[in-house]
Amino acid sequence: DRFFFQTMTNTGVYTLGVVVPAMILALIFAILLNQDIKGKYIYRAIYFIPVIAPAVAVALLWAWLYEPNFGIINSALRVIGIEGPAWLGNTKWAMRAVIIQSIWAGLGFNIVIFLSGLQSISREYYEAAAIDGAGFLRQFFFITLPLLSPVTFFILVTGVIGSFQDFSVPFIMTGGGPAGATQLVVMYLYGLAFRLQNMGTASAVAYIVFLVIVTLTALNFALARR
Repeated sequence: DRFFFQTMTNTGVYTLGVVVPAMILALIFAILLNQDIKGKYIYRAIYFIPVIAPAVAVALLWAWLYEPNFGIINSALRVIGIEGPAWLGNTKWAMRAVIIQSIWAGLGFNIVIFLSGLQSISREYYEAAAIDGAGFLRQFFFITLPLLSPVTFFILVTGVIGSFQDFSVPFIMTGGGPAGATQLVVMYLYGLAFRLQNMGTASAVAYIVFLVIVTLTALNFALARR
């Protein structure tokens, strides 16, 4: 089924585009919010708001932001002399637009998890490293990253699983369009089962998605042990 392979490719691109940048950005923000800065608890709460916001409201908000004629994003681009694209109506930009929204929506959750990991690292490691002359980058690569590996692994696994299961917000924003550019595998499964009433093929897709998620999770466990 060529449509199935197209949706699996879309889902792979979506997963890669969401999980990796989201982890990097969340780690950067978590390190910044872990510093002794004024109002850090307020910033933490602000970053977590998208996580608890209703999915439908988030989808409608971003659909309005991406609106090509009156949306805030294109209006801001026009101010600096750039004509923005029809984000959700352009096969080139639609997937990128959905990925940006998904990174924004899940950033707060990842920040909280990274923050908990950072706060569990003893300050004695950093003090000893500083005495030995290690700067920020050396401390980051030889203390922070290794000791955060269990947290990073958790975020990676849950991020991959969550990306393969994403449905509501992309579905509301694009419906899988334009021309199937943003159709993820769960959207395809939904269409087979509840629009075409093809339960047999939908069940086959569900089994394959389950096996893909199990395989990716097992691979992540193997890499984590190494």
